[in-house]
Amino acid sequence: MLVHAPPAAAKFVEERSDEPDLVLLPLDDTYVDDQVTITPVPATHGAVDAVGYVFQFGKSIIYHSGDTTVVDVDALRRFRIDVAILPINGKLDNMNGIDAARLAKEIGAKLVIPCHYDMFEFNTADPYEQFVPECKRIGQPYRVLKLGERFTYP
Repeated sequence: MLVHAPPAAAKFVEERSDEPDLVLLPLDDTYVDDQVTITPVPATHGAVDAVGYVFQFGKSIIYHSGDTTVVDVDALRRFRIDVAILPINGKLDNMNGIDAARLAKEIGAKLVIPCHYDMFEFNTADPYEQFVPECKRIGQPYRVLKLGERFTYP
């Protein structure tokens, strides 16, 4: 299995992983194999070189922002994202539910899935308080997954 990480996280990943195949993927690079294309995109998370990732599997494009508050909307629009996975907890340098719904709409995501909630009591959010109402208000398609629920994009 390959583990992809931005260069700034290499030491952290190497210390905590027993996977021998670590691929350092800087922002200006893209990883391509016969199954996936992975492109790191900037994230803002209080740390230098924070990144999110855009994954392309055939014709399906998935964006996982990772921890972030603000992203470059124009840079993301060019990918024509099918599914965006965005944090909604609004704490520790992450966007909140309203921000996530609006970002998904701004980047043209066909579907948005919230993340970063119900993991830690001190750092959580209820997706039905901000995220879902804002998605409904602005007409952004969404899906809230239950813990452990699998999701297959058509």
